[in-house]
Amino acid sequence: MSNDNKYYLQKAEIVEDRLIFNNDRGFEKALEDGFFLVRIPDEVDLTAADTFAKNFYKPKSNFDDPSRQFKGFSAMTHDVFGDPLLGFHKRKYQIEQFLLERRFWQEHYPSEVAVIGEALCKISTTIIKSVLAKVNIPHQFWDKASGGCSNGQGSYHLTFNHFRPEMDTLGLQEHRDDGFITILRSTEPGLEIFKDGEWLQLSAEPAYFKINFGLTMQILTKELDVPVAAVLHKVTQQAVAKRAEDRWSWGHFSSCRFGTDYDTGIYIYEKTQQLKFYAKSREHINRNDNEIYK
Repeated sequence: MSNDNKYYLQKAEIVEDRLIFNNDRGFEKALEDGFFLVRIPDEVDLTAADTFAKNFYKPKSNFDDPSRQFKGFSAMTHDVFGDPLLGFHKRKYQIEQFLLERRFWQEHYPSEVAVIGEALCKISTTIIKSVLAKVNIPHQFWDKASGGCSNGQGSYHLTFNHFRPEMDTLGLQEHRDDGFITILRSTEPGLEIFKDGEWLQLSAEPAYFKINFGLTMQILTKELDVPVAAVLHKVTQQAVAKRAEDRWSWGHFSSCRFGTDYDTGIYIYEKTQQLKFYAKSREHINRNDNEIYK
């Protein structure tokens, strides 16, 4: 870290289904920081998702507009999906969002966006398996401990964010994410993390995904010798106001598997090498959302 109030995250890449950091203690430092960077694989083209993030909140345009398929999603509120978590939301801060669970991707996202979402599910699985191995949770507990995320069978949400510069408030208030990990695509400065008693800026790093750990991962590992941190982060007001172009971002969330009639639950891995039930996943998500947005 330099004296310019910026914090430089550890860097890693996916190599043959393994998470490889570029220095010997990079993994340990990433678990402590709660954030790290993963190089975007060459074979994953993010153009469609970036385009969607820049356009989803705009009204539908004429048929000659090449970006037409990426517009008009503000009309698809939670009523369309029968779930208050999903669809389009205008928040009390500058952020407005469009969020869908994996089972809706193929039908409602443009096909190119759905393909990107599936690619991120694979990246998420690799990262979560690597973390579970790093903190020494035995393999036989992985499926239950991760709510299916260690084998690509968790709950996954793909969300797109637009920040409204006309609003004189934070981009998004300080919060922790609720799941295991978030894969964030953010190409502009403005994201800050709270570390060692102060707010520190993260650089944009457009060639990398920002990965941050959520509360579910922190809960799972909190009794271990190497616990994983879920840290507070926010989008500053200064990052959004008076910009030539609106700020945007998008992210992929991995959580314990849940639905309308089932919920695998969140667990703590105890030093006695047992999993102890902590809470239902959906209840945990609802509580965290209420703290962030209400």
